Amino acid sequence: MNNYPNNPGQKQLTKESVFHFLKNHWVNLVFILLAVLLIILSFTFVSHEFFSRLSYEFSQPYTADHSLYMAVGKGMAEGKIPYIDMYENKPPMIFIVCYLSYIMTGDYYLVSLFSAFSMIGIVVLPVLFLVIKCRREKASLSVMLMMLSSLFGVIVLLSCYGEKRSGEGQVELQGAFFNLLSLFFAFLIKEEKRSFSNPFLYLSGLFLGVSFFYKEPFGLLGAFFLLFMVKDVKDLIYRFLLIGGVALFFCLVILLSTRSFVPYFTIYLKNMFGSHVSIYGPPLERVFHVSKISEDLYKFSRHLGLFLHILFALDILFIFYRFIQKERNLKGLLYCIKDEFLVLFTLILSVFMVGLGGQYYNHHYIFALPYEVILIFLFMEYFPYHANLHSPEENKIVQIILPHLSKGLLSMFALFMVIITGIAFRNTEQVFSYQATIDQTTKMKNDAKYLDLVLDTLDKDSYQYIGFNGFTPVGYTKHSAMGPAFAQDANNFQDETNFFCTSFMDQLSKVDIIVFRFYNIGVIKEKAETYINENFTRIKPQAIIDLDHNDEFASSYWDTFRNSYSLYYRR
Repeated sequence: MNNYPNNPGQKQLTKESVFHFLKNHWVNLVFILLAVLLIILSFTFVSHEFFSRLSYEFSQPYTADHSLYMAVGKGMAEGKIPYIDMYENKPPMIFIVCYLSYIMTGDYYLVSLFSAFSMIGIVVLPVLFLVIKCRREKASLSVMLMMLSSLFGVIVLLSCYGEKRSGEGQVELQGAFFNLLSLFFAFLIKEEKRSFSNPFLYLSGLFLGVSFFYKEPFGLLGAFFLLFMVKDVKDLIYRFLLIGGVALFFCLVILLSTRSFVPYFTIYLKNMFGSHVSIYGPPLERVFHVSKISEDLYKFSRHLGLFLHILFALDILFIFYRFIQKERNLKGLLYCIKDEFLVLFTLILSVFMVGLGGQYYNHHYIFALPYEVILIFLFMEYFPYHANLHSPEENKIVQIILPHLSKGLLSMFALFMVIITGIAFRNTEQVFSYQATIDQTTKMKNDAKYLDLVLDTLDKDSYQYIGFNGFTPVGYTKHSAMGPAFAQDANNFQDETNFFCTSFMDQLSKVDIIVFRFYNIGVIKEKAETYINENFTRIKPQAIIDLDHNDEFASSYWDTFRNSYSLYYRR
């Protein structure tokens, strides 16, 4: 028996109070229950695909470019300078991640973790955005859950698309995530808390700088995306100029700390603009190739393109609706025009960035991924959470019915999106073999192990790799590959007097071991081939014959290694 007196200010839960609550809120409860069921259904559709790809990223797979990033990161750990000592056509961020992973773990697992976390982050950020936006708008729980059920499948589908096009440690997926993270922190800056002491300002600028140095287009796109949040002069200062200033400062720190400030401009950017950007014709010719983005989305999933086209149209509509309902004045009109223009301009800019190099490789399409997620952000930002569907003159019954009718329409939209999600995930592009990539990664490590045995036997510190990208041993050997031209991109070898051609010939004169795969050295192929034939031989020294005969690993693996590479020894 309870002898404690009841708190007179505390409401007692009785059958009558429960009945009264259900009577007044049963419609909202029905919508909440329906939304939860749709979220569960959507999660059921997407879970297998998403978690399969996520577990694959945790298994440490690599792409054809990854050994190049690893070689530069390992070189940095040995005191080498990016671009001068080890050259690869990327900004320094991926090299820094490889460097940190190498010194922390002795391997490159951190790169795979970043890809996995990027997949997760691309899903989590829009969900957090929706929750915060609904709290700011004081939207009902039923509306928030119905919105989530509508968009959850699209969000996960975009994350899987990003992994398919640029997973396995490739830079674009990670750059896209940090780009979106920058925008999210800019969104967290409230109007009443815009000040120099706001930590979100510095976090937004930091991650914008990180995305810029994963791939420069992300930083440029991110700067224009920030303009969506500019509503007044103070926003222009805090959410654009200051965030951009922090990003530039971070980039300067990165260049100075890696000692690559000068070579970034004089070697890397000079080469990119001189030998890569215009190789397939003037970049401006590719500005309006919007169809290529749509085709790639449809190639991955027939319905992903449909989702995004619907969101694009609704964003345009909701931006105008916000002006009509809330901001019907000159200032509101200017902001409406600004946002409508930005939706179109950032689309064109994203298309331009995808086609900037002209190759339209699979991972290049991820330059448009932030824009595709921004369409979801804009849908959440401008959705009419409290649509004025009735006027005071209408009778009481109409005023009661119409708000529920608006939720009913949202429920129908959510049901449509969930059904299409289920169909979409049954038809996603499945053209890769997880095991094949893992097997290639294992072989790459074994190739490096055998090559290290050869170099140790001959007491050599370095070697010259001749070939390009792929699952090559250059990132995994304990011995350093000779640089800066440690791997050769034919686009870099178009002039015998340029940095790459002269460096490569100088490297040949200093090295005693060549690991040969194929020539990819443009105009100096004949010159280099003549030098190698005159100064090197493929005949194994007696020490290597003994190694291949006596060492347990070498005796079982040397034939496998030579199926992929030829070893040349200085005469």
